[in-house]
Amino acid sequence: MKIAIRRAIATCIALGLSAWTCHAEPLRLEYAGFYDYLKSANSTKYNRVKPAFFLNNPAQPDQSCVVNAEIHVGQTRYPLVANAATGEFFVPFDKRIKDGRGALVFQAPQTCKLQVAAVGRLYKRSFSGEELQQVAEQVYSLMENYAGSVRYFMPDWNGVVLQLSDGQRIEYPRERLPEHIELTADVEHVRLTMAAD
Repeated sequence: MKIAIRRAIATCIALGLSAWTCHAEPLRLEYAGFYDYLKSANSTKYNRVKPAFFLNNPAQPDQSCVVNAEIHVGQTRYPLVANAATGEFFVPFDKRIKDGRGALVFQAPQTCKLQVAAVGRLYKRSFSGEELQQVAEQVYSLMENYAGSVRYFMPDWNGVVLQLSDGQRIEYPRERLPEHIELTADVEHVRLTMAAD
């Protein structure tokens, strides 16, 4: 087996192919773990926040890890909706996938790294600082939920980062949130910056 793998790698190198185009095994992530994140956020307590999942390759940031991703449940295959530019992929909340022992399968190298984030949802460009504060509090609450007993060691949040639909990022310190915010593009995500220890 090891000899076969070495030969495959040697062939890739000889042909001048990158590891990206020549990797042998797809990256397979069990759905059950994603389901648990989604279930925790499926509450009226978190009506302005959601878990966001990202798969990126720090070694090759220009290469997408989420192209041609699928959900496998038994012999059935479903396309997985993803944003190749950001590496974000959108996991459906479906107990049938969990019960069917589903998996998310990516045609991506094993060097791709998974990131799970709690993010706020606004999807608009005009809102009050008070509304942004409420969203930020929900994001922090969901982060605490995900952290479990480690939440007692979490630093407090000290600012918000708005990721806009046009690619812009805007940051506001917690103590200086504007009374009213008017932007040129919709907010896709609200993230938090954390206080230093």
